[in-house]
Amino acid sequence: MGSRISKPPLWVMIVGGWALFGLFTATQSYVTRTYLGKVPWRPVFALSMVEAGIWACLTPAILWVTRRFSPARVGWARALPVHVAVGLALSLAEVAMLVIFTPHMGYTRQGRVGQFFNFLPTHLQSNLLIYLVICGVREAVESYRRYRERELRASQLEATLAQTRYQVLQMQLQPHFLFNALNTVSSLMYKDVRAADRVLNRLAAFLRLTIEKADTQEVSLATEFEFTDRYLEIEQVRFGDRVRVEKETAPEALSARVPVLILQPLVENAIRHGLVWRARGGTIWMRARREGERLLVEVEDDGEPPPEIKEGVGLRNTRSRLAAMYGASQTFFAGPGDRGGFRVTMEIPYRAAEAV
Repeated sequence: MGSRISKPPLWVMIVGGWALFGLFTATQSYVTRTYLGKVPWRPVFALSMVEAGIWACLTPAILWVTRRFSPARVGWARALPVHVAVGLALSLAEVAMLVIFTPHMGYTRQGRVGQFFNFLPTHLQSNLLIYLVICGVREAVESYRRYRERELRASQLEATLAQTRYQVLQMQLQPHFLFNALNTVSSLMYKDVRAADRVLNRLAAFLRLTIEKADTQEVSLATEFEFTDRYLEIEQVRFGDRVRVEKETAPEALSARVPVLILQPLVENAIRHGLVWRARGGTIWMRARREGERLLVEVEDDGEPPPEIKEGVGLRNTRSRLAAMYGASQTFFAGPGDRGGFRVTMEIPYRAAEAV
């Protein structure tokens, strides 16, 4: 594997870029003036290089202002007045600094005030243009960086989702799951054929929905509840009244987008590690509500509290999926609940689904 080429420091790129720009403008200016007769080249090159050096010194300040008052960050209404004021101020400052150096470059000596107003008409417009170009280049680079970050996050998310889809299918198709479901069917065949038929249909619907949503990243919360209900229907046939489910969901939360297959592993975790070990079973609460631009989702049970919190496959997958999809704009909590059992809380940005 070849060694990775390191990126040069910012100051090297600034100085190198302005040095090339100074040589280009000096050459262009000298060639243009030679049509009018013989022109000494040293003053022409000196003026262009000094001007390029001044802009090299001003560029870090321009980059800072552009970063601090980016239209994408603070909006055009706030950014535009700041950039107009800073652009004018730096343009005037560039002319003033240029006047200081002109006596040392072979130009006619005259009062600095007169030289300032002599340079101002020809430099002000070009200086403002240079300022806008620097701001534009910085914004373009920043936009490309954000695009690359989104692209990287999307690729990471795809990889995580691919792994999650496999692990979800693996968890649901584990021998103990199918064995218990089919054992329930076998027992019911001698007692209640219709009930056995319902379990088979629900199992088929559960697996079908798992496959149908395998390539989907987000669904509405209402759709996610439908998927979880299919799973719970099977478990409730097995455990009867020992597993009780209550939903406390605000109506506006049902249309929110959530990652597909995000609740089922949490509900399974509550059943397997909290409720089945109690003779009288317990209750699972699924809550969802909107708080401004945030969606809060909770899964809590009143089962036996775990002696120690150890995240299994389901919790780890849920945490990694939320981090990959929402980054720092999400929070995830897994720990003791208020009812003595276990509680998982997810908070993600609220985004309405196109279709519920």
